[in-house]
Amino acid sequence: MAENEHLEKLEVGLNILIEVKSGLFRGNYLSSIVKLIKNQELYIEIPEDKDGKQVKFWPHTKIYLSFFRENEPGAIYEFSENIAKIEELGPKPVIIINFPKEIERIQRRSYVRVDVRLPYFWQKYRVDPDTEEETLVPIDKKGYILDISGGGVMLRSPEKMEKDTFIQTQFTLGDEYFDVRSKIVRVIDRHRGKSSMYKYGIIFDEIQDMIRRKVIGYVFEVERKNIRKQKEVM
Repeated sequence: MAENEHLEKLEVGLNILIEVKSGLFRGNYLSSIVKLIKNQELYIEIPEDKDGKQVKFWPHTKIYLSFFRENEPGAIYEFSENIAKIEELGPKPVIIINFPKEIERIQRRSYVRVDVRLPYFWQKYRVDPDTEEETLVPIDKKGYILDISGGGVMLRSPEKMEKDTFIQTQFTLGDEYFDVRSKIVRVIDRHRGKSSMYKYGIIFDEIQDMIRRKVIGYVFEVERKNIRKQKEVM
């Protein structure tokens, strides 16, 4: 595929991961493209740090950017530019960079869903048969996340639950805590002697855009590290 065809994948609303490799702003930040002038400039919303504060990058800071598209599983795109300037555009400032001349496509064999092993807590919802009102059962259950994406998780647990059950889930990614209403969409039963172990495909049913973007940012970072490890052993 020609390089110019990769540039066509940049569009307004595309989530994009910003990495600063050194200096005061060193770290990873998730943002999105808010405006582009093809072959001239790219406008990226100023991201927020883990405390929800805007990151005031300096002009001329070199940033490394990456993104993936849901309709292209197995591929991540990367490029780098220096920040040209910071300007006000709507409710938030924006980073302005030159429109990239080249974007690198990194191919993987699997979907943008990363394997992890993280503790996961949840509570079931109880539905009143008369009023159909939902209340949380005040009993915490525990399991482990086996993989995660921006849309949900694969959960492992000895607790038996039914498909289409709604649960309130709590988990931590890095130093970020998440509390999200979710829905079980797949159940896999694994018998082990007298005991059973279950795997559940879970989607985030009600999740704020900011929280989903943070989850995607975590997935981005793990995915990029995995790709780099694969390239090192090739």
